[in-house]
Amino acid sequence: MHRSAQPRFAPIVPNPHSPTRKAREIGPGHVECPQLKLVRIDGGLYFGSTEHAEEGLEALRQKHPGQKHLMIASKGISYMDLAGARLIGEE
Repeated sequence: MHRSAQPRFAPIVPNPHSPTRKAREIGPGHVECPQLKLVRIDGGLYFGSTEHAEEGLEALRQKHPGQKHLMIASKGISYMDLAGARLIGEE
């Protein structure tokens, strides 16, 4: 239960070496857009994980205050309830 209540937030960037620019996790030498934060969420977004998710998103905002826009790659979200959908809608 504890692990499922803590979805993982992975900042990602487009891979310049991929012909389709498929996104990958940020590593050394990667440059992020100064205005747009790309994030992949791995795990469930449900009533038990929304507090952790809000804290994770707030930490990203504080780390890069110039990035005013957020794009979420939702492929890793395993399930979502109404509380998780509300969180995404508010973001």
